[in-house]
Amino acid sequence: MIDAAVHVWSSDTAAYPWPPDAAAAPPTSPAGPEALFADLSTAGVTGAVAVQSSAYGDNHAFLLDTVRASGGALAAVGLVRSRGMDAADQARDLVRSGCAGLRVVVSGDPAWLESPAADAVWSLAEGHRVPVGFLARPDELPDVAALAARRPDLRVVVDHLGLIEPAALDSSRPALELLARSPNTSIKVSALRALAAAPPPFAALRPLLLTVRDLFGYERMAYGTDWPYAVEQDSYPATLEALDAVFDWDPAERERVTEGTARSLWWREHRS
Repeated sequence: MIDAAVHVWSSDTAAYPWPPDAAAAPPTSPAGPEALFADLSTAGVTGAVAVQSSAYGDNHAFLLDTVRASGGALAAVGLVRSRGMDAADQARDLVRSGCAGLRVVVSGDPAWLESPAADAVWSLAEGHRVPVGFLARPDELPDVAALAARRPDLRVVVDHLGLIEPAALDSSRPALELLARSPNTSIKVSALRALAAAPPPFAALRPLLLTVRDLFGYERMAYGTDWPYAVEQDSYPATLEALDAVFDWDPAERERVTEGTARSLWWREHRS
């Protein structure tokens, strides 16, 4: 199995310093590869998609060093932060450095998704056949859906269930429907604790999870946790246990969500 949503960072701030211009404050909890694989093993998970922490900003050194040392167990997703015409150059450097995917944080600026600078990033991602993950608020999901429809060769991934909290499901359903209409769009079923704002089994998320299943199908869903944040209050297996309780899936459907989608997106040898 593969966890499609983890972050890693180093406690060795001399070797991997936190940049002063990062978009997020440096985290305090440990999140090195040893702790990651120890937690993954408690649920029989053997691989993960490691997404660049915003706290590292543009410095991807620890992410890439960790992935290179993993023997193929990890895939790297780099963060494209630039909103200028150099965004495509940044994306190109990340792909050349070994990133199997890219991430864009929409950050209240959905209009950028249609800009010439963004179009250059999408063209590069299409050419290299690397997926682009979007961390977007529910009100920004229609813009991501429009992009997916406009660029059918772009592999679009919606991070963390579109950040849709239980109370926002009804208002967000049209956006989910728009996203699901584009077959090039997948969605990460991750960050359940943060969205539910309650302990396992995250019962308040059941309607959202079933809606996502009905719209996207298991074949376009990817299991993830948002480690290490997911284990700050819960055990690592809690996410899988919650999904098993919601979905009446057979072994093949479960395998698709917990491994197949991730391999088809972020492991080059499995891409179609």
